[in-house]
Amino acid sequence: MSNILQLQRVSPESVGLRSADVSEFIRAVTHKNTHMHSLIASRHGKIFAECYWDPFSKDLVHSNHSLGKSYTCTAVLFLIQDGVLSEDDLMVDLFREEIRERGITPDENMKKMRLRDVMSMATGMDRMPMIEEDWIGRFLSAPVKYEPGTRFFYNTAGSCMLGALVKKFSGKDLKEFLTERLFGKIGIDPQRFVWLKFPNGFDAEPGTFSLTEDNLRLAMLYTNLGEWNGEQILDPALVRRALSVQTENSDNPDHLDWRSGYGYQLWACSYPGVYRIDGGQAQYGIIWPEKGITVAIHEGGILPDGLQDTLTVVYRSLFDHLAGDALPEDPEAYMALQKQCQEIRYPDDPANEGPVNTAVSGTYMVTQGELDPWISLSPSNSGDFFRPYRDHPFEIPKFRLSAGPDGVLLCFSESSAIYARFDGRLFRGQTETPFSALGNYAATARFVSDRRLEIHIHWLNGWFETLAEFDFGGDEVLISTRKTRLDTRAPYISGSAAAKRVNG
Repeated sequence: MSNILQLQRVSPESVGLRSADVSEFIRAVTHKNTHMHSLIASRHGKIFAECYWDPFSKDLVHSNHSLGKSYTCTAVLFLIQDGVLSEDDLMVDLFREEIRERGITPDENMKKMRLRDVMSMATGMDRMPMIEEDWIGRFLSAPVKYEPGTRFFYNTAGSCMLGALVKKFSGKDLKEFLTERLFGKIGIDPQRFVWLKFPNGFDAEPGTFSLTEDNLRLAMLYTNLGEWNGEQILDPALVRRALSVQTENSDNPDHLDWRSGYGYQLWACSYPGVYRIDGGQAQYGIIWPEKGITVAIHEGGILPDGLQDTLTVVYRSLFDHLAGDALPEDPEAYMALQKQCQEIRYPDDPANEGPVNTAVSGTYMVTQGELDPWISLSPSNSGDFFRPYRDHPFEIPKFRLSAGPDGVLLCFSESSAIYARFDGRLFRGQTETPFSALGNYAATARFVSDRRLEIHIHWLNGWFETLAEFDFGGDEVLISTRKTRLDTRAPYISGSAAAKRVNG
């Protein structure tokens, strides 16, 4: 990356905050209702706080979930700026050929739906079309109960249609388009940025995995009203419209910050003048243009309260302490803050306390069910949302277990293995998975009893976790897997399999 794209690291005092207050903010943001992974905060383009909860790190891409909608919408804003699209374009006009090819007779309200209605979650739908198979046709043929533009309804299918528009009118996938128009200008490395794809080849929503600093940079562009290093990349009038309440949602049943209004594929915050790009389980880019302050967070927020708790901490422990442009330096407090961020760790798992049964070591053939430990995303009342995005099939017909004094090696193939430690410490490893660029993990193991082994896998490219339980009986083993949602209201994704030892 060129020097001009490097972001300067400075003391909080130089940008109007006390190091002691920022240190307290870091402590407060690690609250009981979240698993914090990374946080970067900047003011006037200068980073004054940066923490990675080890084994998460600066160079790991992390799932954005619906924060990716703001990358997609930025691509749409470029096409509006170019005059290719207009906010008032009708969706039935933009997709005229697709409607004709499929023989669709659009709903009368569908005929009124504008591009701005889709960007502002005001499609008029009261049910989201399924994002599977021909999802473009499903959206265009869906019933539209209300007048578009009059009611808020969160609609990820509409966000997918925005991506389809970028592909149709630019001839490029979202990542390719943004690589040319945005990434190089604001310092995002497209080689590292991951954008998973739908089976039909479109860049998927949700499907982005980026560095926390990447999201900071995108949010900074909005904080700066489309300007970067003196270049006006996006029309400031367009950015201001994106950063304004386009759709009221005060009757939304969620917490306060999800009923303070919605802009263009981003949310208005309850803190006056603040907006955010936002993805599930609290992936945030928090934007305060008036004060020039931006905060990017990757975490695993625990529903129902964790997502709001993090925002509240940002407001009370950071924004409320913002002073002018500079304060007297406090080298001792600044050094303490830096040490705090260097030493911060994600909590370890419980250590193994029972005896290690090395007799479970051996090669096992799967005889029933499916062994699937991989990362997954499960919206409420659905299966694995990420399964269709896998780069290549990775079935596990057999596996090998090797239990030693310090841990268990679980091998799925010559290139795919998980090492799980008995001491509960989380150390970063890497393995092959069905997602080519997403194989970072930390794992621990425990013998719950002589015949039951638990392996806890933390997939470090997000908040995904897999708990695999092996119940041994002679040469046979029953395996159950549970994949957490970090949600007290919804069940795990679960699976089961049976296997038989084929050698010792």
